[in-house]
Amino acid sequence: MDHPPSLNYSIGLVCQLKKSLYGLKQASRCWNKTFSEFLTNFGFSRSIADSCVFSGVFREKRVLLILYVDDALIFCEERKVLLEIIDDIRKKFEATICDTGYFVGMEIDYRQDGTIFLHSENYIKRIIKRFNLYGENPYTIPAEPGTILSSDSNPLLEGTTIPYREAIGSLMFLAITTRPDIAFAVNVVRRFQSNPGQEHWNVVKRIFRYLKGTETYGIEYFLVINRTCHLIGYSDADLMMWTQESRPLVMSSQIARTFATQV
Repeated sequence: MDHPPSLNYSIGLVCQLKKSLYGLKQASRCWNKTFSEFLTNFGFSRSIADSCVFSGVFREKRVLLILYVDDALIFCEERKVLLEIIDDIRKKFEATICDTGYFVGMEIDYRQDGTIFLHSENYIKRIIKRFNLYGENPYTIPAEPGTILSSDSNPLLEGTTIPYREAIGSLMFLAITTRPDIAFAVNVVRRFQSNPGQEHWNVVKRIFRYLKGTETYGIEYFLVINRTCHLIGYSDADLMMWTQESRPLVMSSQIARTFATQV
């Protein structure tokens, strides 16, 4: 690294780091490695299916920990055990503790009947305002049935620019968190980010207009006692949506799920 301005040094010399610093290319990896090793040594096991999920049994109580960069959610069957684990973590790392109502862009509502509702109402309002689509009327479905897009669809007029990539990024985040109902439509329009036309942009705006009318939609988890978890997935294929190369489109991201979980 370069020398601090106040340090006297010879020209052409640099400092050799003994540990990672915030902002370096490897800083995020070093942090994740450090915290993951701490959790493993503490008694957690890392999930093979998802490297961000850790689980363990402490004082005969099951504990789950979800890690996203430097944000974490901890679940435990007993609050006393949960607080003890948090205290042990804070002995090693600085941490701010709060009740969970918001995590990684998702809003979490705990209901009296035992259900948990995940949604992104405030995030949807922000992105609709960001792309100046508040004045548009809402739609009841994210895409018009039978819509077929190609790279030659209605090119933009010369000198015209649209925030296409930014809009797609905002929609993709929603699709993989709390709004799987837009995943199929987003998967189609994201293919044209290199050279979007006006028709592509109109389809993107339609997705936003659908979100405007369904801001309160989300994913609901029910409390079910003494039942195993069943996961049911559906997929579909479509040769019409990629006519230029006759490439089959497999809808693997939009999945109808049936969960029976015990929270």
